[in-house]
Amino acid sequence: MAKIFVDAHVHFHEQDAAGDVIEHALERAEALGGRLVLLFADPRGESGFSRFREVAGAPEFVLEDTGEAESFVLHRAHGRPGQGVAVCRGRQWVSQEGVEVLHLLAPLDPSEARLEGERLPLGPLLAALWPRTGVVVLPWGFGKWLGRRRSLLRARGREAAASGRTLFSGDIRARCWPWPSPRRTLP
Repeated sequence: MAKIFVDAHVHFHEQDAAGDVIEHALERAEALGGRLVLLFADPRGESGFSRFREVAGAPEFVLEDTGEAESFVLHRAHGRPGQGVAVCRGRQWVSQEGVEVLHLLAPLDPSEARLEGERLPLGPLLAALWPRTGVVVLPWGFGKWLGRRRSLLRARGREAAASGRTLFSGDIRARCWPWPSPRRTLP
């Protein structure tokens, strides 16, 4: 059975050396012994996914079209079949309260222009993202879910559950050792 590994919070900033990032991703896929999936989460005003796709078209790489604008598969020109990197488009938004929201596997949508132009409170931001194609994720990071944000996140989690909408919470592998693992649902 083929192995698939997913990095669900990828940023490719303007200052990042494109060739180095692509090489690292391909080396990581080879080391893992399977397919690596990079879920891009481009911050406001950036289009790392598009830039990554342009650089991936260099002669030393093979860019395999998936038939959709929001993803592609990247291989070394002389790499082993089945190993490579699948790259998928997504966005990162930050609410008025400073809460990060990822919209992964999201196709380009004209409504993004409105979201780019204003910083919405978390509730309206989630309401704008849910009807669109993609996966909505609230990523965890040290200090992100403390204080008033914690109450806000719990309230939005309860609202999502009550309305039947899907809201994922993301976590990182490098969680601080004394902190407990997150619960499956927000109480």
